[in-house]
Amino acid sequence: MNLLLTGFEPFGGFKENPTQLLAEHFDQKEISGVEITGAVIPLRFKEIKRQIIKWIDKCEPNFIVMTGQAPRTAITPERIAINYVGSSTPYNCGTKIEGSVLDPEGEDGIFSTLPVEPIVENLRNIGIPSYISLSAGSFGCNQVFYECQRYVRMKGLDVLSGFIHVPLLSKQVPSGKFCSMSLEMMIKAFETIFLTILAKS
Repeated sequence: MNLLLTGFEPFGGFKENPTQLLAEHFDQKEISGVEITGAVIPLRFKEIKRQIIKWIDKCEPNFIVMTGQAPRTAITPERIAINYVGSSTPYNCGTKIEGSVLDPEGEDGIFSTLPVEPIVENLRNIGIPSYISLSAGSFGCNQVFYECQRYVRMKGLDVLSGFIHVPLLSKQVPSGKFCSMSLEMMIKAFETIFLTILAKS
């Protein structure tokens, strides 16, 4: 069995992205007999869809966990991906989308199939802050989430898939402006997340 873990390259002026570090840390590791593939997605508007489809086809995963960074206070599994993109932050390719649907023929929203409630509960039980989020935004994170869920559904794949946001690293936070989380705690969190997903599959 295989698990695909995706993260993003740095963007928005940051020199690091904790999700890239997570993908690189877990790449080629195993947990309960499941092999993990870590993949870093470029934050380029026209490449995101191609990249997530490429990795799904290459890995043929049983589970897909996509991740992105956000200035939040906790690890937040996302409930739903929406068919919309638009942000004041430009992509790394320079593209800036004022606002449009991702797929004119697509569904308005597609839910995560990860066990989001048990994930939150198990993280809280080990002292890691977590809550369910109802918005993955309208930038690259939501884009990869939507394109993945749409592709999995279109292909009829028997895959549990969804998106999880993580806080910023302490070195990314200017003068305590936002809450942060250590990479070590994130690694511990995702070990628990993976075990929770496997237990519910």
